[in-house]
Amino acid sequence: MFKESIKIAITNIWASKMRSFLTMLGVIIGVSSVVIMMSIGEGAKKGVENTVKGLGTNIMEISPGKIEKGQQFNMMSTLSVSTLKEEDVDAIRKINHVKKASPIMIVGGMVKTKDKVSSSMLIASAPEALEIINLELTEGKAFGYSEYNASANVAVMDYVAKEKLFGDGKAEGDKFTIRNEEFTLGGVFKLKGQMGGQLVPVNFDDVIIIPFSTAKKITGQSQIFRINAQADSQENIEKVKEGIKTTLIKMHDGNEDFSIITQDDVIDIAGGILDILTILITAIASISLVVGGIGIMNMMLVTVTERTKEIGIRKAIGATKKDILLQFLIEAMVISFVGAMLGFALGMFGQFVITRLTTAIEPYLSLKTIYSVIGMAFGVGIVFGLLPAFKAANKNPIEALRWE
Repeated sequence: MFKESIKIAITNIWASKMRSFLTMLGVIIGVSSVVIMMSIGEGAKKGVENTVKGLGTNIMEISPGKIEKGQQFNMMSTLSVSTLKEEDVDAIRKINHVKKASPIMIVGGMVKTKDKVSSSMLIASAPEALEIINLELTEGKAFGYSEYNASANVAVMDYVAKEKLFGDGKAEGDKFTIRNEEFTLGGVFKLKGQMGGQLVPVNFDDVIIIPFSTAKKITGQSQIFRINAQADSQENIEKVKEGIKTTLIKMHDGNEDFSIITQDDVIDIAGGILDILTILITAIASISLVVGGIGIMNMMLVTVTERTKEIGIRKAIGATKKDILLQFLIEAMVISFVGAMLGFALGMFGQFVITRLTTAIEPYLSLKTIYSVIGMAFGVGIVFGLLPAFKAANKNPIEALRWE
């Protein structure tokens, strides 16, 4: 009976091709819109994950100030006074399963060459920070422990800062000044991953990094803006996090005046925001699905009226209410499913166009999206096909046979 109902449905749809296509149009547009919106949202989440993981592995950041769950952290509050100290960095390095730890300091001051002035972000760190964060040196070398211990006036900078000060050519060994102190450029880097905000102290475009010990020498202070730490494995991240928390509370006289952010925390926060945005945009796109469903219901009601005599004959030869209901419900579901598949194909084409036109957005089609489309296809058919199906099933066979 089920196979026969599908055959009848396909025959009736094919017999009224134009009307059926126009009925499907709302579903096609709705499903294609949902596919594009959901895949853009999934692509954005995957992009955030790849970006954060591209910074390095098993990284966590200790920030001054307590971030309560559900409360947005105000980064500007940490620019004036920090509760973190150099002793905290030394203590963190001694915690079990901590591989590396480094202080991060923002340094004020103008960066100059003989004929150029740069507004590049200037930060200071220990050599471990350059190892923790996934820096790819494209020229020269990074400063090491010998330069760090000697408080040497050396620096590394990203390619944007290098081009601002020295142009396109090779710049290793070139001189520039910070606070009227002469520095030597040791190397130029490119960050493999990137993530501004909580996990990394700055966005690594247009940045210069000098040794933390050198920054203390030229500024006369050691205010720690962040501490970056790295666990020895993914499995030990939570142990390290708890160990840092316990140690720092003890060192801060029982006060938890800091926050520990892991890479997974950043991904979860960003993913949660993107999920909300994706749901909202997808809900708006789904309005056309509702319109498409109403179109299916309208067509099926007309079809029930046109086929009243057929319903009467089928009931007269033994078809039950259930048989008639199933036949018309399946027909509505077939229309919805075919429309959904066409919409899915259109959505895939839309993804291809977006990928070709821009590199800022890289849509990603997940199994979740595919299952959602299949669910929508059957859901719209069932919800909007029930009323016409019940109407057909409840037709009086005697009245139906009289229908002309």
